[in-house]
Amino acid sequence: MLFLSALLFLSPGPAPLPAPPAPPMLVDPSWPTAAPGRIISAPDWGDYNIYPPAARAMGQEGKVRSRLLVDAEGRPTQCVVLLSSGHAELDAGHCEVMRLMRFEPARIAGRAVPSSRVISINWQLGDEHPLGRSSASANLSLSGGRIKACTLNLEGPHFLPHRVTGCLPLNRNNAVLAWLPDVSRARVEVEVAPMGETMTKPSQRLILRRLVAFDINGEGDAVNCRTLSEEGEVHRLAVTRPGGCDDLLRSVWFAAPAEGERLSGQYEIRVTRPR
Repeated sequence: MLFLSALLFLSPGPAPLPAPPAPPMLVDPSWPTAAPGRIISAPDWGDYNIYPPAARAMGQEGKVRSRLLVDAEGRPTQCVVLLSSGHAELDAGHCEVMRLMRFEPARIAGRAVPSSRVISINWQLGDEHPLGRSSASANLSLSGGRIKACTLNLEGPHFLPHRVTGCLPLNRNNAVLAWLPDVSRARVEVEVAPMGETMTKPSQRLILRRLVAFDINGEGDAVNCRTLSEEGEVHRLAVTRPGGCDDLLRSVWFAAPAEGERLSGQYEIRVTRPR
């Protein structure tokens, strides 16, 4: 099973391939210098299907830094590779993925204008792990329902790639926090464990909690998610995928069960605030 680790803006890890990168490409100086606003939508960084297919088939990894030309509607129209991964297929596939992003348009005197933005992604392939207890928890500082700072703590093997993506995947659930504009601190926790084990009890005031059971198919994906219990403002969670498996669970790959074996686990998301 393949795994994508992607980080916008910065990638703290070294490039996994020793080959020297291709020389940077020049960018047309006529490109606008204005920067677009926040990211409105982006590919699901946890979904291995967005990994450029040709690069995935050839086992290519590496960091790509690119500059996007963004039109006045916030859509990338051109992508220029500034720093190559050293692989033509991965560089080209990177730009295809970048064109799926959408931004708030840049504005000058209130008018939407074209803009440009530099984005780096560290493309990595990894291995699945046998089902075991794992968790990721993010302590958030907030202002007006927006995340201003995030400290991430990881335990167990399943969420380790978030060392690269950081808190980015957790931002999908900030609609819950926007509903509480007076909250200055909050905590988002996700936990995976084998079926039947006791999940961690929240130590802070609960905003919401959702516990689901899931099966692991022959490819190591979580499928057939079904709600076991829930509390609080669960309806404010980010929209889940068909079958009830939310994006964070779908970003985890497990070792496939043995032939004829049925393997099930449980996944819980908790949003709390300090007492």
